[in-house]
Amino acid sequence: MAAEEASFLPGDESLFRLLVKSVRDYAIFALDTEGRVVSWNIGAQRIKGYTAEEALGMHFSAFFPEEDRASGRPQELLDRAAVEGSVTDEGWRVRKDGTRFRASVVISALRTPTGELAGFAKVTRDVTEPYAAQEALRHSERQLRDTQSLAGLGSWVWEVEPDVVRWTDKLYEIHGLKPEDFEATFEAHLARIHPEDRDRVRAAIEDAYARGGEFSFEERIVRPDGEVRYLRSRGRAIRDDSGQTVRLMGACLDITDLRQAQEKAARLAAEQAARAAVEAYAAGLRFLTRASRLLSSTLEYEETLRNVSELAVPEVADWCAIDLLDGDNKPRRVAVHHTDPQLRTLRFHITDLYPHHLGDGEDGVWTVVEKGEAAYHPEITDEWLAARIDDPERLEQIRMLGPRSAVTVPLAGRNGALGALTLIHAESDRRFSEQDLWLMEELGRHAGLAIDNARLHRDLERQNELLEEQAAELEQQTEELQNQAHHLDELMAELEVSNEELLQRTEEAEAANRAKSDFLATMSHELRTPLNAIFGYADLLDLGLHGPITPAQHEALERIKRNQRALLVLVNDVLNFAKLEAGKLELTLAPVPVTEVVADVGSVVGPQLEAKGLRYHAEPVDAGLLVLGERERIEQILLNLLTNAGKFTSRGGEVVISNEADEDTVKLHVRDTGSGIPESRLQSVFDPFVQIDRQVEDTGERGVGLGLAISRDLAQAMGGTLTVQSKLGVGSTFTLALPRVNSSLPSADGFP
Repeated sequence: MAAEEASFLPGDESLFRLLVKSVRDYAIFALDTEGRVVSWNIGAQRIKGYTAEEALGMHFSAFFPEEDRASGRPQELLDRAAVEGSVTDEGWRVRKDGTRFRASVVISALRTPTGELAGFAKVTRDVTEPYAAQEALRHSERQLRDTQSLAGLGSWVWEVEPDVVRWTDKLYEIHGLKPEDFEATFEAHLARIHPEDRDRVRAAIEDAYARGGEFSFEERIVRPDGEVRYLRSRGRAIRDDSGQTVRLMGACLDITDLRQAQEKAARLAAEQAARAAVEAYAAGLRFLTRASRLLSSTLEYEETLRNVSELAVPEVADWCAIDLLDGDNKPRRVAVHHTDPQLRTLRFHITDLYPHHLGDGEDGVWTVVEKGEAAYHPEITDEWLAARIDDPERLEQIRMLGPRSAVTVPLAGRNGALGALTLIHAESDRRFSEQDLWLMEELGRHAGLAIDNARLHRDLERQNELLEEQAAELEQQTEELQNQAHHLDELMAELEVSNEELLQRTEEAEAANRAKSDFLATMSHELRTPLNAIFGYADLLDLGLHGPITPAQHEALERIKRNQRALLVLVNDVLNFAKLEAGKLELTLAPVPVTEVVADVGSVVGPQLEAKGLRYHAEPVDAGLLVLGERERIEQILLNLLTNAGKFTSRGGEVVISNEADEDTVKLHVRDTGSGIPESRLQSVFDPFVQIDRQVEDTGERGVGLGLAISRDLAQAMGGTLTVQSKLGVGSTFTLALPRVNSSLPSADGFP
């Protein structure tokens, strides 16, 4: 460097050093001949992250990435600088915190007046941001070229004042031209456009030029070989600060293949539509023939109508419902069918939503029957439904069922309509046509005639039967009257005896219930009071209120209190079981957050399990997961399961509570790594007063075998279940399943 050979006065040298030391935007430091740092300015500290104390003595290769150090890049730069005097380099460097930055570097050799190498001066500038901007620009340009090429999109720019048009390579390709064959002017550009489109394109571009706006049109171009291609063009005019248009830019997309495909598709669609219409007409006639055979096959017309509804679905509809007028001249549903077998279980409830409520009034079932005219709705929209259904809840239910098209035709008899046939298109997204309407009306006429014939035949049979029955009844009436009088006397006597027996049994049952209630109340008071007193006095002794106690006495008092607590649990279990057996335990069911229940029981049992040398883990629960039950009883069940798991799991084992849920049920699993339960005892583990020996050390906390029995009964009382799976030597898993609460789904109670 020139500065290396310049001589400085002492004041100048101080000023120079101060200048170097104060520069913040450049890292300026010196290296000895081996490449170790011997000076460090504030800019170096800011860029590289090392303080002067940290940097001095470091080898400058520490600032290079690992791959550069491995390839010997740092030493190569020093060697070149020593030979050439200075060397420039741009590449990645590493800061103290391990992050990389792009650096522009100049390394200059420092020599003594005699020419000996004294070290190196190194100047580094952080160019990460400009480098990233350049890379982004290059990437954008490549991406634009690739995108245009893949999309078949070419672009152009017309500089108005010099009248120069620039095309992209793709635009030359679209026109079938080479750059040397094209005269780059606006008129030459227009010359490539089909004569029939040229004036229109010129007018659109000139209009954009005049008003400084955008333009968009489709055009045809003629290639040199005479081939006509279709383009879709869009662009806009660019104005300068004075408002003068100086440039027009546009992009052209070759849509020839698309236009040809559209024309071919239109022809095919027309052919297919005609073919489909013929096939649909033939299929309709075949359906009508089969339906007519069914209608004439038996005089049990209601059964026949159900068979017809099954024939109609899914061949001509997704839903089919048939209504007949009853004796009160009101529509009565006699047949319902749907494509989904699961929905057939809803039968009359769900389909009531369709024909009776798709349009009460001008197009309901009753109106169709009354007028004898079909109601035809080829396209059912949400607006159409909302305009006809005032009840928001019913409207939402119908929206969930998704009707798309509907037709209701009268079942035409000799003296008027006998009922109505309703057909619905829903999930298949089919639509009824005018041809379908004619077909359904024919089916309605055939069905009405079959019903009329069956009813006439049935009426004749009934008349004959009535005549025969009347003759037999006249002979039996006198004898029956005598028998009835005698039988009535017997019944009165039996009724008096039954009333007395019933009164006696009722009094006995009430007395038994009162005795049981009194026993439970007395038992609760009499057992809990002395147990609580035992604990209280033992606690007072343990506190030393009656004098100091020895360690052995303290241990004895602790055993008394442990046994008191165990006995109190046993008493509570017996009382709870008795209430459950008697049906006296009242539950208040409500939505319960599962995540809160798991957290509460974990806060109680977790420390106890960990104190016994067990690992306790609760898997995460969805915050919105709710079950139907009583929170206190759910926690009682889980606490019992977790306590049992800890009781029957050896030190070093694990207890885990996990969950899973589907649309209807939430399952809470309590798994342990204990010794397990024999398969032969799994069926009896929930029986009252049953204790399974699970071969663990005796903790002294043995119950009477009611905990699982009570837990199972509580689960069933809340509409759930409690089950177990176990394997000897592996462990056991108890599963509490409860109904899931999901307010987002409509309640089944909302159906009519």
